[in-house]
Amino acid sequence: MNRPSRSKRRHMRWTRVIGIALALAALSLATFASPFAIAWIEDESQRRAEAPRPNLASPEETRAILAAVLDKMQPVGVPPPPPERGQPPIPRRTRTLILIDDSLKLSMGVADRDWNDPGDLLISTHLEGLVSGKFRKELVLANQESHPLALNGVPGTRVVPTSVIENLFKTGWWDTFYETYPDTAGYAQITRPVLTPDRRLALIFVSHHCDGLCGTGFLHLVARSGDRWIVIESEMLWIS
Repeated sequence: MNRPSRSKRRHMRWTRVIGIALALAALSLATFASPFAIAWIEDESQRRAEAPRPNLASPEETRAILAAVLDKMQPVGVPPPPPERGQPPIPRRTRTLILIDDSLKLSMGVADRDWNDPGDLLISTHLEGLVSGKFRKELVLANQESHPLALNGVPGTRVVPTSVIENLFKTGWWDTFYETYPDTAGYAQITRPVLTPDRRLALIFVSHHCDGLCGTGFLHLVARSGDRWIVIESEMLWIS
């Protein structure tokens, strides 16, 4: 049996040495890098878990959530005039609220947005005590555009197309509105509500208008209770 030549034996020996060195280097690199790799994987998993992912309410949930909000708000519109001298105060009575059939659009960092668009306010730090920033950002992200809403059947309301309300204010003002919809509580526009992953909590913004100096914008945190919804926190973001 022929033995390999000396040069071939030398080449084989150096091949083994280089192979062992590369294996040891790979093992050392893996040992050194694994804590960083594990930390990166954990950070990335946490980042993705904390990333805002809007969870929209269904049409049925939207109507139920809005009904709970309006039940607490009890919008009456422009208050009645003061009574004549010697007469008892005029009692406030429930009035029908006009609902716009398109959702309110929210913006972030837009200088010329609509005056009743509270997008930047919704993600500001002063609301941290009410609800998490992630949940509030999900509300804004879910309402970057206006969407049709199926709101028929909410107690005490009447749904009107957006175009009708817009035309009223293009051709007239609040007098024209109340001539068209007498003895109402003004009109309201809402965002599409968002829910927590377990669908136990909802967040919704309601913009209510009843005259030039009669209107509010409220953020509401609503909780599911059996087959009902209950408002547990509210924060006024604007008033006129």
